[in-house]
Amino acid sequence: MNHLAHLWLGEDDDFHRLGQILGDFHKGASCPEHWPTSLVDGVLCHRAIDAHCFRSDHWQQLYTLAPEGGRRYMPIVLDVVVDHLLAKHWVQYDDRELREFDTFCCRSFQATRGFWLPEATGYLSRLSEGGRLSGYERWSTVERVLAIIARRFSRAAPFLTHSGDWLPKIMPDIEGVFLSYFKSEAQAMRELRNNMRQ
Repeated sequence: MNHLAHLWLGEDDDFHRLGQILGDFHKGASCPEHWPTSLVDGVLCHRAIDAHCFRSDHWQQLYTLAPEGGRRYMPIVLDVVVDHLLAKHWVQYDDRELREFDTFCCRSFQATRGFWLPEATGYLSRLSEGGRLSGYERWSTVERVLAIIARRFSRAAPFLTHSGDWLPKIMPDIEGVFLSYFKSEAQAMRELRNNMRQ
C-alpha cells in the first residue's frame, strides 16, 4: 500500500504520521538518535506493514495477474492501486470525509517540518499543499503515479508507464480481493502496530 493507506493505518500522532512517509525515504537500519520516539515508531511501523503485505496470501495471489515479465513489479503496482481503492471506497472505512483527512494530514506534516529529510522535502511539500491524498479517488492518479515511479526503474519503465494498457483489465479481480479482505488485513496490521509498542 502507498501513503494514503499507511497514514490511515498509523497512529493519531504527528510524528508517527511523518514516520509513515519517511519509511520510504530513510534506508538506514537504525534511526537518528535525536528523532522523537513516535517518529521512529512510524518508520518501523511503515516497514512492518510493508513486510506484512508482501507476505500476505491475499496480495500474492494477485501477482499472477501481471502481464508476462511484470510479476516482480506487481507489489509496486498494488501499492498504488490499494490507495486508489481505499479512496474510492473510503466511506466504508472511515467516518471522516476523505478531503478532511487529507487536510488533517497536511497540517500534521507542516507541524513536523523540522524533522523532514532532505530527500523527502519535495514530496512532503507537495503533500502539504493538499489534494494529493484525496486525488487517489481518480484513476488518472494511478497512471500518473506509476509513470513517475517508472523513472526509477529502467527495466520496469514500459510496464509501469503504460499501465493503462493492461491494468484496467485486471482491476475487477484486484478490487474483488480488496473488498473481500482489506478490512481484516487492516485489523491485522493495526494489531501489528499496537504490538510494536508493547
